[in-house]
Amino acid sequence: MALSVDQIKASYPLPNYQFRVELYPYIGSIAAMISVTAFSHDTWSFSEVSGLDSSFDHQVYRDGLSFMLGVELLRGIRQPVTLTLRRGMVRDRKQLGAWMQTQGLPWSNVERKKNLRIVQVDELGNPLIAWTVIGAMPVKLHGPNFKASDNEVAIESIELVAERLDVDYNP
Repeated sequence: MALSVDQIKASYPLPNYQFRVELYPYIGSIAAMISVTAFSHDTWSFSEVSGLDSSFDHQVYRDGLSFMLGVELLRGIRQPVTLTLRRGMVRDRKQLGAWMQTQGLPWSNVERKKNLRIVQVDELGNPLIAWTVIGAMPVKLHGPNFKASDNEVAIESIELVAERLDVDYNP
């Protein structure tokens, strides 16, 4: 028995090559968690996004009865998110370098930070899953590796560190 198109869409894994990266202004960690999409955004193209990981430290709690009942594990502090965005270099596209060079105030990183939304889309461009990165700030810019004997595309990448990562399965 053949599957219908709707059954195939519901049961097959999603392709990872259809996504877009949206950049929103950073207005502070509390306000940004309310609704990132309420602001206008820029859409940047990347060939690869890696590091969509969210993790917490753990703590081991021992009390007086731990010798009998065992220890209790507690969730600790959220770890910063480290993302890497890669793309081919194109003339007159200077966004990554400009973002890296943003000065800002000496005591504040607000001007450097942005909120990102990585959206996995279907073949029509409809959002399927969205990862929202709050307070992303560039920490490293990688240029391409030049080698005269190769005929490869020049790839630039930027490494970001962020405050948190949220996943929305129904964007």
